[in-house]
Amino acid sequence: MDMELNEAQVQRAVATVRLLVANENWMSASTTPSTTVTSAGTPAAAITSATEAAPLEAEEPSPREIAALALEMWMEDVEVQRRLGVNRYEGSLWFNKEAFEEWLWWMYAVAVAQEAAREDMGTPLGKRIANCFAVIHELKMAEEASGYRVEGLVKALATDQG
Repeated sequence: MDMELNEAQVQRAVATVRLLVANENWMSASTTPSTTVTSAGTPAAAITSATEAAPLEAEEPSPREIAALALEMWMEDVEVQRRLGVNRYEGSLWFNKEAFEEWLWWMYAVAVAQEAAREDMGTPLGKRIANCFAVIHELKMAEEASGYRVEGLVKALATDQG
């Protein structure tokens, strides 16, 4: 079996690893106040959780809220935009369906690995992984409702579903 990669494949693999490392804590960055650093190494806007100003007994953010915050964080990163195929056409920002779905797969894999490595005696691993899946599901549903427009993604996650 031939395992050689051409130069373009090597560059894409290296870029993927860099993006994964830069976004390895995307779930926790979307649920806790922090300053994130983009894959280019520059500070992004602070990502605040839905519970930042709330009392300590407040509920954790919903999967939809986490998805919206993650999307905001990703769209602030030029390298992530490039990976998602974000482009302007006829006055709208569009994204590539296949690139977005691949990104969601990678982000789910990273989140599951992070949860498996994290020691949290209060919440069973299965429940934490199910929460990761719920966030990815919200992003996938937003994708389907978006018409592959970035604005549509944001709107779909901002819409109350209840």
